[in-house]
Amino acid sequence: MSSNKQYSETFKDDAVRYFHESGQSITQVANNLGIAKTTLSGWIKQRKPVNAAPKSDSDLYKRIATLEKENQQLRMEREILKKAALFFANETK
Repeated sequence: MSSNKQYSETFKDDAVRYFHESGQSITQVANNLGIAKTTLSGWIKQRKPVNAAPKSDSDLYKRIATLEKENQQLRMEREILKKAALFFANETK
């Protein structure tokens, strides 16, 4: 039975990086992340290693732009979570 779960590109990239850096098997990494082994295998096949060196300056600039955009998104999400945590902490008082 398929759950058709959607994962962010960031999660996929992080999962592939974790696999390459951990030295663990696909099964171990998939179990640690709570995803199917076949799902992780597909992501690994689709992506070159995340830490692979860019082939050109334009690849490097694209990677930097992607990382800056991701960083901005993560900072925004972190701020939202901080505000939510404060809100719920005040609600329980």
